[in-house]
Amino acid sequence: VTDGNTTVASLLAWLKVDLEKANKNREAVPWIVVHGHRSIYCSCDGDCHADARKVRKEMEPILFDYGVDFFINGHEHNYERMWPTYKDKSDQSNVNPRAPIYVVTGAAGSQEMHEPFTYPQPSWSAFRSNTFSYSRMFVYNATHIHWQQVQTDPSLFPLSDYGR
Repeated sequence: VTDGNTTVASLLAWLKVDLEKANKNREAVPWIVVHGHRSIYCSCDGDCHADARKVRKEMEPILFDYGVDFFINGHEHNYERMWPTYKDKSDQSNVNPRAPIYVVTGAAGSQEMHEPFTYPQPSWSAFRSNTFSYSRMFVYNATHIHWQQVQTDPSLFPLSDYGR
């Protein structure tokens, strides 16, 4: 934010107030999804170690304490879905998750093309791909969500099929 008035502290204070309100409304809206630009967890390159750790230090405890279900972001030009994760640890199960599920969905396309994964896949990373794609979330009820990543990369099929 570059408005000259917003600070990290004021942004985090707003987030806590908003998540408190969201938790009071869980009966009507059972899922809490937070969206941001920068990753909290990712494993493709240096952004995932330096920048993500800065964001994680400030936001991860808040997301965990307020029971956020999903944190969705872009920035990286790839797709990566994490297991429910807290403090770099995961039980690798999406059944009754005990921590937020982090999803990097920045693979819709860019003049920079794909962002390669230059680091080994950590245990908290469930799936990753560097093909063009987009995400879809289907909320069925208070206990079930279906997440889908749809590949649209024209290098994977004939160009004549692109967009079909």
